[in-house]
Amino acid sequence: MIFKKKKFRVCLTEMKLQYTNVESEEDRLVMKSSAKVARFFTTIYVCLGFGGSFPYDIVMPFLSEKVVKADNTTQIPLPYPSNYVFFVIEDPPMYEITFAAQIIVSSMILFINCGTNSLIASMTLHSCGLFKVVNRQLTSLFDRDRDEMGDCLRDVVRHHLKAIRFAEQIEINLNTVFFTELVGSTLIICFLEYGVIMEWEDKNMMSMLIYFLLMSWMFLNVYILSYIGDCLKQESVKVKLMAYYMPWYNYSEEVKQNLRMIMHRPTHPTCFTAAKFFDLSLQGFCDVVKTSAAYLNFLRTMTG
Repeated sequence: MIFKKKKFRVCLTEMKLQYTNVESEEDRLVMKSSAKVARFFTTIYVCLGFGGSFPYDIVMPFLSEKVVKADNTTQIPLPYPSNYVFFVIEDPPMYEITFAAQIIVSSMILFINCGTNSLIASMTLHSCGLFKVVNRQLTSLFDRDRDEMGDCLRDVVRHHLKAIRFAEQIEINLNTVFFTELVGSTLIICFLEYGVIMEWEDKNMMSMLIYFLLMSWMFLNVYILSYIGDCLKQESVKVKLMAYYMPWYNYSEEVKQNLRMIMHRPTHPTCFTAAKFFDLSLQGFCDVVKTSAAYLNFLRTMTG
């Protein structure tokens, strides 16, 4: 995302202009409703993220088994234990510095993830809001006078093309991000599920709860990506259905021709993909759940 920051700046600038230049209060309310959904997802994501990450960094070391040093003294394990080549981790003050550094770095990563996913949710649900505006305009199109039909239909087509171009721009910039998020989240969910099972067998309820919160956080991450992809696809298809169900047969041939073009465009629905490999949809979320369960069974077989 850093490499494509200029393109993201263009998307955010376009979002600002679209809110500024909205033509009616009804369209603004439709766009604001999509923005509220994005803010709700961000709030839940932040709550689960911090609610699971901070206990894992701070509480879990105190609940884990103490490390016995060479001088027969005990020490609290690090949040992220590893082998350190250039210094002896058990000696003070390196242990205290490493402990604090791991918590700080983990917090920074968490803030970056929350900010990134908030940005993704805002832009993608704004794209869904643009398609909802087109659907609303189609609904009210035939309530106008016949003399205004041509101008109103041109506005609908213009807004439809604007929504398609904005969604395609987001897809080009974010499809690799979607892919890495889905693959990484699937692997992390697998290990967290394994951690929940192991803590359940050891009857460590607090540790199991922390792992469960982290697992719920990752599931929510995948669900948000899948939901916004499915929402965009459904809204783009709804434009075709909305145009078809209109009483176009009562109007001139010019109106019929223009509506036919609108109905033909969503034959290939606008959607987000994970690096062009597969579409983001709720069916993809179910596939992630099944894949994580398969990986979990593999881990249990290898460690059993």
